[in-house]
Amino acid sequence: MYTIEQSVNNGCRFDTTSVTIEVFGAPELDFAAGPSSLCVNESVSFDAEPGGAVSLSWDFGDGNGSSLSDPVHTYLQPGTFNVVLTGAGVNGCESAVSQPVTVTGAPQASVEVPDQGGCSPFTVAFSGSSDNGLFYAWDFGDGNTDVGEEAQHTFFNAGSEPLHYTVSLVVENLQLCADTVAMDIVVSPQPVSAFTSLLSKPVISRPQSM
Repeated sequence: MYTIEQSVNNGCRFDTTSVTIEVFGAPELDFAAGPSSLCVNESVSFDAEPGGAVSLSWDFGDGNGSSLSDPVHTYLQPGTFNVVLTGAGVNGCESAVSQPVTVTGAPQASVEVPDQGGCSPFTVAFSGSSDNGLFYAWDFGDGNTDVGEEAQHTFFNAGSEPLHYTVSLVVENLQLCADTVAMDIVVSPQPVSAFTSLLSKPVISRPQSM
């Protein structure tokens, strides 16, 4: 509360008047984001500390917003987004607070092989690549795994029909954002040669008499 007084004296008389002004405080906002650094398509949770605000408004920095007190948001593009929380008190006074959220894109993984099909035992040399990946993990679909950009594996087929192995590569970057790519390897069994004689007993050729 503030009181403002005004005094006037014209030499004949003296007069005083006053007015009282009340200044309302704005909400003392704050919020937490978890996590504050995440990957594309991951969700981040926001926890508001309203500090006396009776209404809240979020701007997630990517064209989306919310009026919930504790919203959850998913970023679909990489970048650093300035998240702004605005709150209004019971008397209409507003305040705002902001903090950045960093979103990292996943590496784009790919796999190359000389051939995706062959006869058992079939040895395949795999070559993985990505734009910013650092960690490479292979799953050959037969219970065996390997790590590294390059990998070599031998597939077996002891049956009589072709076998399909689904080989997957997971690539992660420094922020542990991951991308997965998969391909099929077809392994055919080794041909087995065999024959069955149609003759039940030997045939003897005898010369004919003239």
